[in-house]
Amino acid sequence: MDLVSLFGVSGRVALVTGGSRGIGLMIAEGLVSNGAKVYITSRDEKACKKSEQKLNLLAKQGGSAVAFTSDLSTEKGCIEAVEFIKARESKLHILINNSGTNWGEALDKYPIDAFDKLFRLNLFGYFSLVQKLLPLLEAGASSEWSANVINIGSVMGISVPKLEVYAYATSKAAVHHLTKILAPKLAEKNITCNAFAPVSFLGLSIC
Repeated sequence: MDLVSLFGVSGRVALVTGGSRGIGLMIAEGLVSNGAKVYITSRDEKACKKSEQKLNLLAKQGGSAVAFTSDLSTEKGCIEAVEFIKARESKLHILINNSGTNWGEALDKYPIDAFDKLFRLNLFGYFSLVQKLLPLLEAGASSEWSANVINIGSVMGISVPKLEVYAYATSKAAVHHLTKILAPKLAEKNITCNAFAPVSFLGLSIC
């Protein structure tokens, strides 16, 4: 059996949140260049369209990219994103929860509002998409080839960061724990659920 048969994603449908830049764009590039139809979304319409064009130039083996804007920090935004996918697809094989933001500030000045803002996007949005896209993920899953949920966490969520990123680090720690809770429930439906913990890149957090 060749590598394409083992690891190829030709014909698979994927959603990558925060897919217009950074890690999300890198993931989308890998998927579309190996045959997947990839939806990317973020709040930045200009960045989405630019990345959509770039991805379609990289597309191979029938792959393609579609970009749309959404605000996944709100329930309304999550519902709109799900409806966008449902209007175009009957199945979803891969969900990459990657959208996120950061907030760094000294302890004595750190705003409580930062926790609300970061937890809404970095955690609540992840859960909401899994919950609302579950019917499409179930439709895309089989005993032979599972559907996949991949949550992008951070090394700052599993170790003590040197930077003063209190809300970010705790939201990412919550992502890792949420993944552990979701994994056995989704496994019953032939959906795998995993988390990755990227490190800082060129001195900047990219997750």
